[in-house]
Amino acid sequence: MKSNQVIIYGKYAVIEALKHKAKIVERIFLDDKKKDDAPLISLIKKSALKIENFTTQQLSSQANHQGVSALINLDKLLISFKTFSESVSVTPSNVLILLDEIEDPQNIGAIVRTATAFGATAILIPNRRNAPISGSVAKISAGTIFNIPLVEIGNINTTIKTLKDKGFWIYGLDGRGEKNIHEEKFDAPTVIILGNEGSGIRTKTLNHCDIILSIPISPKCESLNVATAGALAMFQWSKNHPQGLR
Repeated sequence: MKSNQVIIYGKYAVIEALKHKAKIVERIFLDDKKKDDAPLISLIKKSALKIENFTTQQLSSQANHQGVSALINLDKLLISFKTFSESVSVTPSNVLILLDEIEDPQNIGAIVRTATAFGATAILIPNRRNAPISGSVAKISAGTIFNIPLVEIGNINTTIKTLKDKGFWIYGLDGRGEKNIHEEKFDAPTVIILGNEGSGIRTKTLNHCDIILSIPISPKCESLNVATAGALAMFQWSKNHPQGLR
């Protein structure tokens, strides 16, 4: 398998890939029980892919693969930041989610799913010090990684400067933030930064933020999981931008 290829697994992740990004799918593997799954077979035929035999050895380390997997080309899935930044609309109805050194694929998958659900414009993913897009990310996201632009970025602080110059407001999500997220109206083009599971957003990146937001929680709990915090932030944003849910 080449470095730009990833195996995704599970019926729904593969179906979403075939529905929304069929050109990135290079090979399909099914076990015998799935070869009479009419909706799945119909999508495979539309994509003109040959069905190959699935073996449990191929995915012995993956649970809940459901006898369905696909080989996808990441080069065709990820969008370069240059291409994205040249075409993105700078309006108050746009919100970008920027991941800052998030290491757990399950968190990334959950963030992608929530961002898609609440109408985010795109997910910005660093090409270093961040968990890569993988089969686990695809499955946890329930295939939504194929429904929202995934933008590969280089240096985070350089990316922030470019977005600021375009007119985006940069929000950091941090428990020490002085502004309560419930008070924010999100009435400008928005970037929400989500930080590392343990250390949060790096200090230098926090210094580039226009506003640092906190989510009020009970003192009985020290902090929120980053995916949960991201979900609450996206929900708060969507309350002021219901058009994102249409």
